[in-house]
Amino acid sequence: MEKAINQSSEKKQLNDVIKTIKSYISKKKGICTDLPILMDRDVQDGVFIEDSKIFKTPTKSIRYDLTLPLFIYYGDKNLKSKKLSYTLGPVFRVEKEDSSHLSEFNQFEIDIINPTSIRDDVSIGKYMKDIAKMFFNEESLCLRINYRPLTEWLMSLSNITNRQEFYNVLDSLDKEFSEETCKKIFQENYELAIKVLQCSSVEEFEKIDDFPKEILAYFRQYKELDDQCVIRPLLARGALYYDGVVYEMFHSKLSSAIMGGGRGSMYGVTRVGASFGLERLLLCIKQQ
Repeated sequence: MEKAINQSSEKKQLNDVIKTIKSYISKKKGICTDLPILMDRDVQDGVFIEDSKIFKTPTKSIRYDLTLPLFIYYGDKNLKSKKLSYTLGPVFRVEKEDSSHLSEFNQFEIDIINPTSIRDDVSIGKYMKDIAKMFFNEESLCLRINYRPLTEWLMSLSNITNRQEFYNVLDSLDKEFSEETCKKIFQENYELAIKVLQCSSVEEFEKIDDFPKEILAYFRQYKELDDQCVIRPLLARGALYYDGVVYEMFHSKLSSAIMGGGRGSMYGVTRVGASFGLERLLLCIKQQ
């Protein structure tokens, strides 16, 4: 009986979150995208390497978030003009489940299709902030950004040639920083790399003589449009599809990100967007 009451309460909370988000996005005049739950397995081959370890025969795959399906969807639609898009619905992942990582959950995504400038990057970041502020105190929130050319430049300083491996190393360093690990992967470029990895502002990057000017110019522009974000060189997500800005939203009292996204190009489509799982958002609301 108690379990049934808890499930009913959580379902109501989830519906309340959905209503709040839909009310917000309806004012933005975006288009709502309805995606199929299942995708042909051959569509995903070579994209999500985890699948090859789990699925042994050609079949329907239930492992995805909304990033890849949306690239395929808009590629098929052949949209040419800039559009604001959002989608909300169930997604499935083949992974070990725990209290904060579910194998089946509801995900919300907001994107600008065919973005035209850095202003669109900043707009998605601000949408993330707006939505987060509906559930959390503004003072407790922090938007972290990175720029994929910075990560690629750092990889050129390292002794790692495999992109996914390098991004995994950065992700591990982001969770638990180790100078010893940095020395192993950057070797003779260690002093330059460590300076960059410890930066969090444009002013700090400007003090590094060998820092690429075009990357510095991007961060300058972004900070001029939104001076509340924090630059995080260790932020590495979406190695297979992000090629521009990368985002994560953090809550000061929580250990992991509550939202994330970035800019990428696949299937002839460029889009910049962000997403979050609604059940995870509810968990964060309870934890704060």
